[in-house]
Amino acid sequence: MEPRTIGTGTEDKRKVKATMALKEYEINGEHWWGPEGDYDVSFAVLEQQNGAYKVDFLPELKNHYVVDCGAHIGTFTVDQLRKGAAGVIAVEPNPSVYEALRKNTERALEKPHDKTSWSSGECLSTQQACWSGETTMNLMVDPEFSGAGSLTKNTNVERTRPVHVQCTTVDDLVEASEFPRIDLIKMDIEGSEQHALIGATKTIQRWHPRLLIAIEHGPGDELLLSSLVRILYRGYSIKKLEWQASEKQKGSVIVCWTEKSTRGKL
Repeated sequence: MEPRTIGTGTEDKRKVKATMALKEYEINGEHWWGPEGDYDVSFAVLEQQNGAYKVDFLPELKNHYVVDCGAHIGTFTVDQLRKGAAGVIAVEPNPSVYEALRKNTERALEKPHDKTSWSSGECLSTQQACWSGETTMNLMVDPEFSGAGSLTKNTNVERTRPVHVQCTTVDDLVEASEFPRIDLIKMDIEGSEQHALIGATKTIQRWHPRLLIAIEHGPGDELLLSSLVRILYRGYSIKKLEWQASEKQKGSVIVCWTEKSTRGKL
């Protein structure tokens, strides 16, 4: 089964062509596609392997439906598919990273001889950015650190360049997916989390999905995003998790859950 696409990204053909060089990397025995010369490919894989989004105190979800905001090359999406997700919406605006995402999810959905790495779930991918509404914006892209692409900040003025991208909402993507429900939303989108949460209002208020939200992009992220989550649905419990794979590889997320979202199958 190949991943389907939903929505349409706004593409600048000249810029897309300039970022299309992909390379297959081998990292700790796993093979992943990513932009050539991109240091964030290995970071993303090691981040996932070292449990950046692992929640030990809640039961694992099964046969669940996921929205992956900031899917990058697909490490979290593939991990969820391998863990039994019935469907994942993978959202990535960066053109070359999106192509790597497509190739990595295609491989995860292929049926190999070793069935332990195969998923029977469905992946819907879209080359857009998660925001509070439908619009177009400039994504500041760093060719050496693709994971730092941001709509709200520019981390390296000398290296970054703008790429015009289409923005959409989680609510619109969920509606287009026709998934029966949403059980988990992960957001790691370089400072756009509060805007994406607003764009997920209907989804959150209807299904109260488990939320995994990065809080490492601004000094007030933990308080701001926790408060916003409780405004959207005050029944959430919230806990901060920190992870560290090495001196440079570390981060933090907030986990938001309700009594409903603690069940293995919602």
